[in-house]
Amino acid sequence: MLRRLGNWLGATRLPAGASHWTPDWLVSAGLPPTRAAVDPQQLAAALRCASILSDSLASQPAAVTAPVTGGGREKLTTDASRALQRTAYSDWETALLSASLGGNGFLHIHRNDRNGPHKLVAIPSRLVSVAIDAQGRVWYERMADESLGITEAVLPASDVVHIKARSTDNPLVGVSPLRAAGASVANVIETVTLQRSLFQNLAQAGLVFSSDLEMSADQMKQLTQRVNEKTKNLAAGGSLVLSHGLKIDRGGNGNTATDSELVQALEFSVREIARTYGIPPSMLAQADQSSYSTASEEYRSYLTATLMPWAARVASELTAKLLTDADQTAGHSVAYDFTSALLGHGAERAETLSKMVNAGIVSPNEARNWQGLQDVQGGDTLRSPVNTYPLPEWLDYGPDQPTATPAPTKAITSDRNRPPATGRKPCEPQS
Repeated sequence: MLRRLGNWLGATRLPAGASHWTPDWLVSAGLPPTRAAVDPQQLAAALRCASILSDSLASQPAAVTAPVTGGGREKLTTDASRALQRTAYSDWETALLSASLGGNGFLHIHRNDRNGPHKLVAIPSRLVSVAIDAQGRVWYERMADESLGITEAVLPASDVVHIKARSTDNPLVGVSPLRAAGASVANVIETVTLQRSLFQNLAQAGLVFSSDLEMSADQMKQLTQRVNEKTKNLAAGGSLVLSHGLKIDRGGNGNTATDSELVQALEFSVREIARTYGIPPSMLAQADQSSYSTASEEYRSYLTATLMPWAARVASELTAKLLTDADQTAGHSVAYDFTSALLGHGAERAETLSKMVNAGIVSPNEARNWQGLQDVQGGDTLRSPVNTYPLPEWLDYGPDQPTATPAPTKAITSDRNRPPATGRKPCEPQS
């Protein structure tokens, strides 16, 4: 009998005492219960950050590699590598986006007749829960969804790639970055809620009338109704009527200090979400303080500090589920290739490739392959710069070595001044 450990995606039917995760963590993070209806996964900045992470990794090539004698690693053609290639982009994106937003993403390993991996198919996270039996073995319960053609099944852990965004005390459950930074996200939701409340209520008066004469309640009501009827299309607050002197003032249609503070708070909330995911603000349309060179450096920082560790986490899970123990003992592993991304773009990429080829680090054909071009004849030979020479060979020209005797030189005369061998004159034509 399986014992559920949790459906952390908000399933409505769980046995008593089951441990599961729902968006209720907002309350425990300090957010008032009345505001808990705002789902952090629906924030535009959070959705964009998760999309950047999932799209960036889904578009990177993954392969099975093995160590090579003499250094380096080479790509292998195995069932696992072919399964990675057969997996559709949409399946990678679905699993990675679910992990980025909700903390957990799932891929079902379809196997061939040799029991090797054939391809990976994403499972919607809302249909999955983790279970453990009496022997401590982990299983994944997949609920049915007729609209997607998915049937109910219990899958062993060896047939499910479980991508976790963040590790927790429970090794079976991942945690979303939004939950890990719950206190900061709660502040962001407070800002968004305040903005929505202001736009809905428009509590600030749009027009203010005042009069030195005393006005009755009926007169003030009639004036307010007439003015509101005339100004209902101005997208401003209602009108305020005061006695003692009729005056008019623009109250809410202009940008006030409160409006400016709200705009700054919204910009800060975007940066706070970006900080949670490790995404540069320039990638979220917040490039007001970034130049082209700064944005390029921020992108490199994103690759090395955010995307590559995220890829290592996913590759580790793929290695454990797609490769056998013998393969892993031999040093085989799944790895993502970030060479193309680290080379940059445009002129920067061309300059980097040129320096690497001319320095003898890579061959011309390797550089061409990174650009998607075919090999050329002679392109596998490494180049050696003419202004450098191996140090041991330089020592051969030290002061202790005998100086080589130069070869005798010969005087060179032009054909015009050299007498002809046939005895004819230099300009005399031959017969």
